[in-house]
Amino acid sequence: MRLQPSNELQVPEPPRSSYREGNAVITNNTVLISPVGNRVSLTDLIKSQTTTLPVQSSSNISRIAASPDGVFLLTVDDSRRCLFINLRQRVVLHRISFKNPINALEFSPNGAFIAVSTGESDGTDVKEPASPGTPNRDGDDEVEGVGSGDVKKRKGYEGREGDLDEEEKITTAVFNELGNWLTFGCAKLGQLLVWEWKSESYILKQQGHYFDVNCLAYSPDSQLLATGPDDNKVKVWIVSSGFCFITFSEHTNAITALHFMANSHSLLTDQSGEVICAGTLDSFEIFVWSMKTSRLLDILSGHEGPVHGLMFSPTNATLASSSWDRTVRLWDVFDGKGAVETITHTHDVLTLVYHPDGKQLASSTLDGQIHFWDPIDGLLMYTIEGRRDISGGRLMTDCRSAANSSSGKFFTTLCYSADGSYILAGGSSKYICMYDVADQAVDAALNEDKLSKALILSLRLNEDSLIKKCIFKVSPIDIPAVVSSIPYRYLQRLIEAFADLLESRPHLEFILRWCQVLLLASVSTEFRCCERVTVALFS
Repeated sequence: MRLQPSNELQVPEPPRSSYREGNAVITNNTVLISPVGNRVSLTDLIKSQTTTLPVQSSSNISRIAASPDGVFLLTVDDSRRCLFINLRQRVVLHRISFKNPINALEFSPNGAFIAVSTGESDGTDVKEPASPGTPNRDGDDEVEGVGSGDVKKRKGYEGREGDLDEEEKITTAVFNELGNWLTFGCAKLGQLLVWEWKSESYILKQQGHYFDVNCLAYSPDSQLLATGPDDNKVKVWIVSSGFCFITFSEHTNAITALHFMANSHSLLTDQSGEVICAGTLDSFEIFVWSMKTSRLLDILSGHEGPVHGLMFSPTNATLASSSWDRTVRLWDVFDGKGAVETITHTHDVLTLVYHPDGKQLASSTLDGQIHFWDPIDGLLMYTIEGRRDISGGRLMTDCRSAANSSSGKFFTTLCYSADGSYILAGGSSKYICMYDVADQAVDAALNEDKLSKALILSLRLNEDSLIKKCIFKVSPIDIPAVVSSIPYRYLQRLIEAFADLLESRPHLEFILRWCQVLLLASVSTEFRCCERVTVALFS
């Protein structure tokens, strides 16, 4: 399945971090075309809407040119590869590779020819037959300046405070055909401005993030998108148009996590106000802003390490935060009481997510585990050992074998399904793992007499009560068949469960039968498992 983006905000991953180079052009007087990394962005200046062409170059685009009728577009990237694009159909018609860097390219006024400058000093090659007014390398051509007698200097303009950094160069400037709008671009700042000189007002003023984007969050109604980068600024974008409409600049270091809360009481606004929170990397604090007034409402302190995960409870005003200090903290944002609960982990906590019903909180740690907590009582419900699930293969430069490559694998993002039955986990791997975390799935498998499936699901959930429930549902005659269907990576966890059962000694003969089959299965699978089996049984 291939997904095509409908729009690309000026905040993609490096090196495509907003407008950084190249020229901008205006077609049909109202459509601004600008390069965004290795893609091309089209902005309707009348409707204030931005779309991204579903084509991309192999590297950052350095030059673009549009035909006079606005139907065709030429793009040249840093690798000297040229794309000939139909803007109406949004498809690539032809590809050209140049031997030398391209300094300029342009369509002829009638759109029939394309002129390309490669910076060579030996002239220009013209492949079409010569005609009056056509450049000829064998002739004595000159370039003359043609002027108009009624051209006058109308007015000079100086930059206002906050418009553009006066120390940075303008890298592109172009008028539209009517001459009433002037577009400026500053590559270093990633900023594009469209200025109407008659009214001395902005038609467009957009600036992307200067550094990499670390995190983002959608508003509950999916109309807004907040981004947190390394440039210390939180930007909020309108998803439908692709425009940034507000920027928060109170941070002094990189933004690592943010989350929306809608339709809630904020400290300094009315009841319909919205709150946005962002975690920090340097001061270990959480900033709380009002979306209505752009004012900083509160700063939550208490973490002793970088804050890397934030989420509001879907049912109340509790904010959950995860940090590298091995804790998850629950905050009452609106009462200003600070952390109301601290949940301690054994490893650094990388991210967290609330169950849709607000009765469960999942957190991911550096050892590759997913922990499920009761946020009301602060008790651990169960864990998922996902390190082996996320591992797979090895790089040519890796010093460890594929069997040991899972030691550095962990999940950096989690997401529940809408009904809370599944959790999606991704991180330092090429795999995305989806787990069935509903107890009903185990019960349903048991009711359908799918004993192997039920036991495997309980082992994935890593909940002792579910594992033991599935064990005692298996009849002695079915034990060999069930054991043979269990993946090897779950055998040790199953043996550890039987080691716990042996201590209480109920149904001793039944448990010993299980242990006998498990020992035979583990030995036949891999001999080095014997040591771990012995340790588990004699612990």
